[in-house]
Amino acid sequence: MRTLMFTMMTGLAAISVGGWTLGEVSATAPVLSDEVPHFVEMEPVSAPIIGSGRMDGVLQIGLVLEAGTAADAERLRDRMPALRDASFLSALEFSRLHASGYMPVDAVELGQRLTEAVKEAEPAVQQVLIVQLSAFPPGV
Repeated sequence: MRTLMFTMMTGLAAISVGGWTLGEVSATAPVLSDEVPHFVEMEPVSAPIIGSGRMDGVLQIGLVLEAGTAADAERLRDRMPALRDASFLSALEFSRLHASGYMPVDAVELGQRLTEAVKEAEPAVQQVLIVQLSAFPPGV
């Protein structure tokens, strides 16, 4: 039985997937770019969740900025205070309109809003990636 499973798994591994085959490169293999993305980590951002005139919770976000080149990544590091400011203001607006300490956070929408705000502050940002996200009620 083990031999049969191993033979089946080996046969599946040899099947071509997306232009790649085990042990050889096909004519349609993707060409890898010389420039790979560069990532710059940001300190976590915390924004209060305000609802009905009182603090309903805290939104905490861990962010990484994607830059296309090493020079762009260095520029992002130099401009970090302005980028943190833009991300905090965007998170604050999002938390005011769309977040609750008692419900899940829409990470896709938050990521889009953060990317727009940070790109406006620095066009070298290709994308803002959310690597940690939590919303919880006050006192937790």
